[in-house]
Amino acid sequence: MHRSDKYRGRYDKIYKRRPAAAYRRRRDLYEAISQYVWEGDSVLDIGCGEGMILNIIADRISSYIGVDFSHEAIELRKKRKGVIEKIPHHKLICANVLEEERIFKVDYDLAMITEFLEHIEEDIYVIQRIREDKRVIISVPNMEETKGGKPRNWPLHRRVYDKNTFLERYSKYFKKKFDIDVVRNWIVFSGIRNNFEQKFKYR
Repeated sequence: MHRSDKYRGRYDKIYKRRPAAAYRRRRDLYEAISQYVWEGDSVLDIGCGEGMILNIIADRISSYIGVDFSHEAIELRKKRKGVIEKIPHHKLICANVLEEERIFKVDYDLAMITEFLEHIEEDIYVIQRIREDKRVIISVPNMEETKGGKPRNWPLHRRVYDKNTFLERYSKYFKKKFDIDVVRNWIVFSGIRNNFEQKFKYR
């Protein structure tokens, strides 16, 4: 995510042309994420995109707040009837989480941050906004190709990961007991936020 309207517009274009096959390609990822979602969970989905994970978890959660800065992504989710309506309490918000502190003050049991952190420079800032003792699920691309020392999808992707670099960057923000796995092209992490903080401010 970037503050510039230039990048916001680029993401809107991506969602406009994304085929239904994009969901099928991620089915294994969504299944892996869903095993960490508990019955009755209240979910905060940061960078929710079209909210395709709801196709799998809608029947088991009690509330859902999905946030994305792409207007097109939010509108696509609203147009797809019959899924989000299964959730007793649900809300879709078009907002930049880097500029909306209120987003992190809502009530939730589980924060989902899927295919999002690789898109922003302020990834640590986002993780620090998750409250202590809250469960978190993160997914990022695994071992994405690089070109000229930068991610293949630069500038939309800001960094690359493997399991080791992921843990080096993020594990300090979570309690010692966590799960991490590789599912096809993605790393999937589940942990509980600890109280570790660094001096990192979004500017």
